Amino acid sequence: SAVVSAETETIKDGQNDVIKATGGATFQTGQTMNEIDVKQITCTIEGTTLTLEYEIVGTFQRTDDYMYYTIVKTTDFNYIVSMSDGDADTMVTGNAASDYLPDDPECVVGDHTLRAVFETQGDTTIEEIFGWATFIHDPVYQDWAPDSRGPEGSFDTGGDDTGGDDTGGDDNSGDDTGGDDTGGDDTSGDTKKPDT
Repeated sequence: SAVVSAETETIKDGQNDVIKATGGATFQTGQTMNEIDVKQITCTIEGTTLTLEYEIVGTFQRTDDYMYYTIVKTTDFNYIVSMSDGDADTMVTGNAASDYLPDDPECVVGDHTLRAVFETQGDTTIEEIFGWATFIHDPVYQDWAPDSRGPEGSFDTGGDDTGGDDTGGDDNSGDDTGGDDTGGDDTSGDTKKPDT
C-alpha cells in the first residue's frame, strides 16, 4: 500500500495588527480588535482532500458588520472559506480549463475557527494562501494574513506576522525595510541643497 504524506502550509499573523482606515488612503496600524484579528490560516493537503482552517484571536461576530474570508490558490482551483452576515460558506473556483468543479463542502464554524474539507481535483500545487477580516463600519477596521496583502502593502504593522511555515515570534532582527510610505517625491540619491 502507498503511504500518502500530508503537506501543510500555515500563515501565522501577529496579534494587535488590525488596520483602521481613517479616510482615503490613510491607515492606522497596530489596532486591537480581537473579533477580526486573524491568528492563522492552515491548509493541509492529504491525498485527494484539502483542509482549510481559518482562525481568529477573538470570537466570530455573526452580524452584517463583519466579514471573514480566506483562500488557497492552487494551480488548477481556488478553495475559499468565508462568512458574512453570520452565514458561513465555501466555494471552489477554477483556474484551469475544466468543466468539473469539486463540490462545495460544509463549513464548520467554531467560536474562533472556520474549517472546511474539500475534495481536490487536478494540480494541487499551492500558489498562494491569504485571508482577511473586516469590520464594516465608519471607520472600517480590517486585518490581513499575511500583512503584505493588506491595503498598506508592505508597511510594518508591528505584529509578528511570520508567513509561510515560519513559526517564530517577533522579528527584531533589524532588517525590516518596511515603513510607512507617505508618497511624495523620491529624492533618494539627491543630496544637493536647493539654491537660495
